[in-house]
Amino acid sequence: MRQAITPTLAEHLVTAALAATDSSPASSSGHDVQPWRFQLDQDVLRVFADRERALRFGDATGRDLHMATGAALYNMRLAAAHLGYTAVVRSRPDRDDPTLLATLRLGGPRVATLAEQAQHQALWLCHGNRYHYRDTPIPLRVVTELAEAAQVEGAELTMLTRDQAWHVLRMAWRVERRLALGPEHRAAPAWRTDADEFAWWTSENRRDGTPAPGFGPRPAARRVPTRDFDVPAPGHSRVTAHFESRPQLFALWTRHDEPADWLRAGQALQHVLLVASANMLSGCFLYQPLRFPEPVRDRLADGRADFPYPQIILRLGYATPAGRSPRRPAAHVLETA
Repeated sequence: MRQAITPTLAEHLVTAALAATDSSPASSSGHDVQPWRFQLDQDVLRVFADRERALRFGDATGRDLHMATGAALYNMRLAAAHLGYTAVVRSRPDRDDPTLLATLRLGGPRVATLAEQAQHQALWLCHGNRYHYRDTPIPLRVVTELAEAAQVEGAELTMLTRDQAWHVLRMAWRVERRLALGPEHRAAPAWRTDADEFAWWTSENRRDGTPAPGFGPRPAARRVPTRDFDVPAPGHSRVTAHFESRPQLFALWTRHDEPADWLRAGQALQHVLLVASANMLSGCFLYQPLRFPEPVRDRLADGRADFPYPQIILRLGYATPAGRSPRRPAAHVLETA
């Protein structure tokens, strides 16, 4: 049985989708581009890629865009369950329209599980945290719960060994040097480089992007387990902090490496992040190594046959909560056919 989606119901679902942007791969490069638009047509809610907001340099393959959409889809499924409906999602339903990434329909009534209720509460609190984390190990019980969340969505989550983590961090630091932004690049007037995109999406007075307070503290040491947004921020002073000595890093894997897998990975990632948030964990991404993926992927995937493709590196830990990035209203991204 199909349930008609009223404008009010659609707005609720899209609002939940937009809550994913601050914690999803849409923000993994520090831009938080919120790269979608939604269209309501009676009993179906269509999710389109907004190519005007896609990162030409920061996400040339479109993987982050697809994963961010997957994160939004998971939030919509969760919101539907909270409202008492079954959500039916179809990924990439129209080969003739590559911008149509997914459709969502509502089915018969259902009761949200206790786990879903906890995740729905965490939905409004879950966001990226680029601040310093405490050197407190994540309990094995929680690590297992995170892995199970990924498995439910058809992906796999593994905690990196100490050697693997340091290899990934070394790659991140190398890429960080390649992406170092000089002041003359930050002020460039056109989007010719990654630096230009960075400047555009981290500027002040936006309803999207990453504002200065989201940059996190200035690192006391040169090498840190997150991207250092070493950018002038008028009116915002950045404190200096020491980051954790042993970052706890996780890799999210898929069986294949196609757009449908990226959508699946995004849903798995958002499920993992909400379980993490429900367990009082903070998280952010190390996107740099996967910008130049061959060395990291070859090293991490050595000997793996079932899930050989790492899609994102996730840093988790206990930290002081950070503020949210700006959200666009649902009305700005939702239209009625």
